[in-house]
Amino acid sequence: MDPRYIEMYRKALRKGKEKVFNIRIMVVGPYDVGKTTLTKRLLGKEVNICDRQSTEGIDVQTECCKVSLATGEWITQDQNAEEYLRLQRLVKLFNSQVQQKSNEKEQVPTETETHVISAQQDDGQAQHSLSVKIKRHIDEEVMPSLSQPVESQVANLSLDASCDAAIEDEKKDEVMEIIRLVNGSSDKLDKSLGEYAKLGMWDFAGQYVFYTTHQTFLSYRAIYLLVLDLSQQITSLIQDECFIDISGSKQCQVQETIDTWMNLIHSCSPSPQSGIPAVILVGTHLDQIPERVRSGTQPMMSETVDFTLPSASTHADTAKDCLIYRDEVCEKYFGEIRSYLKDKPTRFHLVDEDFAIDNTVVDSKLVALKKKIVEVASQQPYWGEEVPARWILLERELMRLKDAGIKVIPRTLLEKFNEAEEVPIPTEELGLFLKFQNDIGTILYFNIEVLKDKIVLVPQWMIDALKSLITAKKFVLKKALAVADKWDMFNKSGKLSLELIDAIWTKENYPDLHDNKKHILLLMEHLNIIARPRCFSEDGSEIKVDNCFLAPCMLKEKTPERIMFPEPDPEMKNSSSVLCYHFMDKFLPSPIFHRLLATCVSRWPIAKRKSEHQIFCGCCIFSLDLHHELTVLFREYVIYVQVIRFGTTAMTPSSKLCIEVKEFITKTLANIIGNLGHSLKFEISIQCPKCDGYRVDCLIPLTDLQGNEDVPCRFHDDIHVIRSKDVLRFWFQEE
Repeated sequence: MDPRYIEMYRKALRKGKEKVFNIRIMVVGPYDVGKTTLTKRLLGKEVNICDRQSTEGIDVQTECCKVSLATGEWITQDQNAEEYLRLQRLVKLFNSQVQQKSNEKEQVPTETETHVISAQQDDGQAQHSLSVKIKRHIDEEVMPSLSQPVESQVANLSLDASCDAAIEDEKKDEVMEIIRLVNGSSDKLDKSLGEYAKLGMWDFAGQYVFYTTHQTFLSYRAIYLLVLDLSQQITSLIQDECFIDISGSKQCQVQETIDTWMNLIHSCSPSPQSGIPAVILVGTHLDQIPERVRSGTQPMMSETVDFTLPSASTHADTAKDCLIYRDEVCEKYFGEIRSYLKDKPTRFHLVDEDFAIDNTVVDSKLVALKKKIVEVASQQPYWGEEVPARWILLERELMRLKDAGIKVIPRTLLEKFNEAEEVPIPTEELGLFLKFQNDIGTILYFNIEVLKDKIVLVPQWMIDALKSLITAKKFVLKKALAVADKWDMFNKSGKLSLELIDAIWTKENYPDLHDNKKHILLLMEHLNIIARPRCFSEDGSEIKVDNCFLAPCMLKEKTPERIMFPEPDPEMKNSSSVLCYHFMDKFLPSPIFHRLLATCVSRWPIAKRKSEHQIFCGCCIFSLDLHHELTVLFREYVIYVQVIRFGTTAMTPSSKLCIEVKEFITKTLANIIGNLGHSLKFEISIQCPKCDGYRVDCLIPLTDLQGNEDVPCRFHDDIHVIRSKDVLRFWFQEE
């Protein structure tokens, strides 16, 4: 082969850029509204309306479809088609380099000079970028090792140094394949050369128990479909039990769930009023609304609407009644939602068009919805962004591993692949490549010290880990009666035993989870989904806990009244003032508190009363030392923190302990929000000492207290004055 082609190929990879187009669709909304049915219909899959099953966790379908940039058509594709599309991207890059050389009037080798491979060769069998010996090593040694636990994989990563001599020949074969396609020898090559957007869909379960893991996967680089049931009023109760804060069990209204999802989406926004990410309102079950309904008052959907068609006998009486057609009913429904959100910052995310879908027929509005999704995606700032061309090669290796059924790999293996590439990604750029793949939903990668050495190739894998525990009741009761009580304990109190994990993650049921149990638990720990509690013996020495975890998202017991409404101590003789983390926009996702609680459980032992651990839905009491206890409590959009000292004489809590608590919780909250990529903000306040219990309407901003010697409190019938020094002395060093 002419070496000039080799050099042009390398130059295209080293210096070239490619525009990438990605559409990531997040299908969200309340429980049992038809999200999965909508997802399948958008992808052109068959749907049996009579056999609906609720999604558990998240159903992730990455690169399941491509969208023509020219026509907007959605085209489903298989694994081979996606690999060929990547080859086309390489062809496009190389072709642009050839054209550039031609325009510069430099001599470009002819087709005859390049000894082009026969056109009869199957275009789908693209030459791989690794040498023959490297591929053999991967297939025969590395691949089998990846079915072993992650900890044992690193030992199998050495590549045979003798294979280096074969690399150049293999690279020539790959370049010749690309040249053949550029020269038009293949009639299978799509002449648009990859002018497509990659589309993936994430179908989120509506059950509240899964929201803790949901938040890990939300991103601003996505289009959200907020799916609602048109046959329900927005004040209707959802048939799903929620455990949010100290109130314990409750059933949420549809509008509360709308609020929750809109706020979760808003918390991902890079800018409060940017409208990013975009949200499209989609109503389902249009078929359950008659074409005409009778109403004399044209009520809003939150009122009772009579969907009964007028009978013949009453036709004359109803002639004066207003006939509301389906589209008018839908307009009122969506109008009420927009009215409900009109004074909230989340309103900026709604796009200008709503969609009502009929679940029983081939609905033309599905086509319109697809078109709208592409239109909205094309308006996003990341649409058509440029990335280094050399990333394509390593992306192909990641996809090859994923297609082989590999779920997780050490980063060192990816680095070995990278070293063997024709144009490797520079070491300092590799982290950026992984971040990009994580952002578009291709992989799961956390660039933090304890997790950055592992790459999860299949995001669904991590989702299935927690889902398998939450939904294991049927399996446990039928096949593992010995651990049924362990599951009941987990379901009620969030206590997750290793015995239960082993009974569920068996080799037969979940081989990947079984083989990589340690790594999964480590991931779940560092995502603060579960925590390893601290325990101490009677002599004060710490007991190492290896067989038990706590999952705060599973806590269901309501916080006792004695904790929610403690004995008043307005003089703060035995208790500190109440430090409050007040979240802006009056929104605090419960998963944020769950993660905080998990971190606190790993820091301090849980206090006991009559041998019972004091941990409840939305609240936990920790033992700081022999005389001090810490209460951490969540109500609505505020986290309350208070330290109490117990002794025979009235003694105020240690300010040193209080300051340590404040610094730890403040830093932990900031880290949790930062790691999730959220824009949530909070302010620190102090609750008025005369308040009865924990209230969201009695908070004095820290800025007011630090800027004044005293502050009038107007939260009660009688105004009283609070000395700033009295309430700040526990949490801040005196200047």
